[in-house]
Amino acid sequence: MKGVVIAVLGAVLWAACGQVESVAPLAAGGPEEPGHARASLVATATYDATLKAPRCGTVAGGCDTGTLVNGRAQLGPESNASNTLGGTCADGTSGSYHSDESLDRLKVYTVDGSDLAPGKQVTIEALVWAYSSYSSDKLDLYYAADASNPSWTFLTTLTPAGPGAQTLKTTYTLPTGASVQAVRAAFSYGGSTGPCSSGSYNDRDDLAFAVAGGTPPTPEPLPSLLQFKTRLAAREHTLLVRLDGTVWSWGFGGFGQLGDGTTTSVRTTPVQVQGLTSAVSVAAGGDHSLALRHGGTVWAWGANSSGQLGNASITQRTTPVQVSGLTGVTAIAAGEGHSLAVRDDGTLWAWGENASGQLGDGSTTDRLSPVQVSGLTGVVAVAAGYDFSLALRNDGTVWGWGDNVKGELGNGTTTASPTPVQVSGLTGVTAIAAGTAHALALKSDGTLWAWGYNDYSQLGDGTSISRLTPVQVSGLTGVTAIAAGTAHALALKS
Repeated sequence: MKGVVIAVLGAVLWAACGQVESVAPLAAGGPEEPGHARASLVATATYDATLKAPRCGTVAGGCDTGTLVNGRAQLGPESNASNTLGGTCADGTSGSYHSDESLDRLKVYTVDGSDLAPGKQVTIEALVWAYSSYSSDKLDLYYAADASNPSWTFLTTLTPAGPGAQTLKTTYTLPTGASVQAVRAAFSYGGSTGPCSSGSYNDRDDLAFAVAGGTPPTPEPLPSLLQFKTRLAAREHTLLVRLDGTVWSWGFGGFGQLGDGTTTSVRTTPVQVQGLTSAVSVAAGGDHSLALRHGGTVWAWGANSSGQLGNASITQRTTPVQVSGLTGVTAIAAGEGHSLAVRDDGTLWAWGENASGQLGDGSTTDRLSPVQVSGLTGVVAVAAGYDFSLALRNDGTVWGWGDNVKGELGNGTTTASPTPVQVSGLTGVTAIAAGTAHALALKSDGTLWAWGYNDYSQLGDGTSISRLTPVQVSGLTGVTAIAAGTAHALALKS
């Protein structure tokens, strides 16, 4: 038992609906030295003052609280506690942050990568911090078909497999109901099952999300493409994932980065990437391409002189090959000649060019297969610049490594780093983006911050002075999504 006192966590466009997904925004690149990016799998929630809980207001493939529920009551950085519908279920106030029970993140997403809609099989995923006597901790999961008038249906009880950070998940089928549904995670120390059970160490958080009603809208078709959902990445070539999980490409293809089996220099209409199905996300690098498939494997094609395809060779490929040794991947990003992947355990992996230390493994040696980025855990989003990298952790902090000549790492210096360093003064971040040599961070309060190269005023602070630490973008509030290009930035307001 616990003692009485224990001192003991292009652009990204949803083209089908003219909206933007924001959990890990695309960095849209230009024709000369573009930034690099990936399409997000799910939308990041913002706090809904009416519901008194995190909510994703647009229909997407899923919904993620980001860092909004990280912590418990006054313990840790959790904002707007308690994050339950109507504010009806208070958190326990005993113990201390990340020594005792905490629900740090909650996510719901469709198994097949399509939009949330009635009848779809979805996964609820909860990141919890378990007490050292973890077998006494229980996670109860519930769903409600109407977030504005919730009636909770119990799904299952899960027990952590160890102390500290644990990811627990289950699946269910979305019911027919209101246009905004919800899930609840109730994490408790002992006690009995219940959507609002009492307990001084208990943490309960809800996540509300928009659900498509009826037939999803048909987007404006691209040439040779009928229906598609945004899983879009752009540089000198463009990649797009269709609703059926196939990947299509167009633009420059001289290194095989279009994946159609050729090195045709330019394709002016979309061609299908060969042999790739069940894709859920894509990323466009300098002259290479990445795709994340349903099930968590990563596939790559195109230029490979620095090992950016991650298949233990330097042989160029005109069709996809599997990146070696990676499973359980949830997010990808591509830089000029390097690649990044986040795994579902919160670790980050990198491969390819490393002359500036952009792989984050403490060396400047190119890697032909994935290596783990040093010292980073709890990663929830990633972005790749020209030769630097960024990661967003589940505590709302941002970390960078690689080239830093223009202050890309945001740590107050111009010294490159082969291992992650924390971006100065940023907390409560929910999304990141990287351009060629500048970076963006969206905070949970809807403000946007930028740092790095600024010759073209891409930092939005009213100057053309490069910044070594984050500065606030002028005149923007209520921001919900961001993207970074070669020397420009974009923001979507609520």
